Amino acid sequence: MGVDKEMNKLSNTLTTIKNVLEDVEDKQFQSKSIQNWLSKLHGIAFEIEDILDECATKVSKLKRKVEKFNMKKYLFKNKIATKIKEAIEKLDALAEDRHMFRL
Repeated sequence: MGVDKEMNKLSNTLTTIKNVLEDVEDKQFQSKSIQNWLSKLHGIAFEIEDILDECATKVSKLKRKVEKFNMKKYLFKNKIATKIKEAIEKLDALAEDRHMFRL
């Protein structure tokens, strides 16, 4: 899957995370485990926002500047792809934990 598709997927996931955080906020007072899980989810949400912001900034710069080499673009895509993959792995782990709390 290309970086663009991953970015769209990540953006949609961020929207879902924000909805889950809103829905579960009242439950956090029931358990320290839920508070911990929500804290991790908040952290990943911030990480995803940073990735999306970094991509938007880079795309904006690339549009303003004609590059002689696509090496920078290639390296940037690899860097972002790695960050996206790591964020998705963290989300998958949190999704598994979610079941313990019946969320």
